[in-house]
Amino acid sequence: MTHEFFHHYQRAHTIDRAMGMSGDCCGLNNPVEVPPFWSEGAAIVFPDMFLWEKFYELDYTKRNNFKRGDAECGTGTALCHDGSSAPMVCQGFDTYLCDKLVGVYKNVKQGIQENGGQCYLGSRDGVGLDGVVRQHQCDWAMSAYYLAYYASHQIMWVDIPRDMWAMGFPAAFQKHVGLTVDEFAESFSNFMNNGSPDDPPPEGFFTEKPLSELVDFWSLKTNPSAMTQ
Repeated sequence: MTHEFFHHYQRAHTIDRAMGMSGDCCGLNNPVEVPPFWSEGAAIVFPDMFLWEKFYELDYTKRNNFKRGDAECGTGTALCHDGSSAPMVCQGFDTYLCDKLVGVYKNVKQGIQENGGQCYLGSRDGVGLDGVVRQHQCDWAMSAYYLAYYASHQIMWVDIPRDMWAMGFPAAFQKHVGLTVDEFAESFSNFMNNGSPDDPPPEGFFTEKPLSELVDFWSLKTNPSAMTQ
């Protein structure tokens, strides 16, 4: 539900334009040309971090004495949801609550290295901004985590959407990140090619800082969407 609610927040900033790409299906209305690594990936990162931060405040957690984190998983950096020793919350969908996606990070890194070392960021079918289909596509969620690590959560969640109605996503992305989407995909690929898949994520990649220290959503009230600077 948190993921879907975040989509509502994202779409509020496209106003009368579709949150998608021309390469997507079904005749979207004047799409802002946003690839799914942002529309889906950024909407995956938020509930991951929100639920990690608020987990022990939830009544459901308290009533069932659920635990989170790799200390309870027993396997450390391994994926927890498929192990019988994992706590119940880790046997479901969201493995972030188990090992903060360290296992997924390693799998994505290994996959990129085994598939030629390069991935791309296009539409849901791999159609790039130039209309050319390129495979394989970068993992949406991990690309978004890298965007927050490379730039900031504020840029990913506030600055880019603020400008994407007026400028389109590619221009808003380049304005705030300093790279084109294709250059960013190359940067992500190079990042994932560095070192062994068994290496842990660098410090700060999966930050433990509270959301209130990483992003100011309320700044959109004084400087709303469609008001480019």
